[in-house]
Amino acid sequence: MLPNQLVYAILSDISERKDLPTKFLKLLYEKGDVGCKVSICLRDNLPNDIATLCEFSNDINVREHYLQKNIDMRKEFLELQKLGRMPNESINDDESVDDIVTSYDSILEKITLPISYEEGEILINLFPENAFYDIQWSLLKLIESLIKEVDNEKYRVLINRCPSKEWRDSLNVRFNNWLEKQGSVSD
Repeated sequence: MLPNQLVYAILSDISERKDLPTKFLKLLYEKGDVGCKVSICLRDNLPNDIATLCEFSNDINVREHYLQKNIDMRKEFLELQKLGRMPNESINDDESVDDIVTSYDSILEKITLPISYEEGEILINLFPENAFYDIQWSLLKLIESLIKEVDNEKYRVLINRCPSKEWRDSLNVRFNNWLEKQGSVSD
């Protein structure tokens, strides 16, 4: 039988594998020691539920490693990440929604190009299911600014992480149109 320290060291190494399925990543986070959790929290492209576990972990080491990873992120993106996903616009919205709209709008207006892939990962998770007072178009413009900054496969992975089927489909159609104009369509 292997000593626990060795087992956890092996699990930490496994958790760093790029091709590790999300369900195993979550299981490693739940069952692993602090070292496993830190390894997971330092990964790029964390699913939202695991990123939330890292950000709000009861273990100070896990939380600080996760937050330190994002320290180089511009404050606008951290503010947007705190606001979370945009709610859907509704005919039943009252005046209090104005403050929410203003918050998103004013932060998005401060963002200057270029943006990093990591910043794009935050933005992609903000899309409302359908619409939010046209602010989703600002998100789309920022996300699409990455088309020439990252390779096609990486961009496709990013836009397919969009939580809104409607906006994910729109981004994919627009990307395919762009690729067609470039003479290199790929699904």
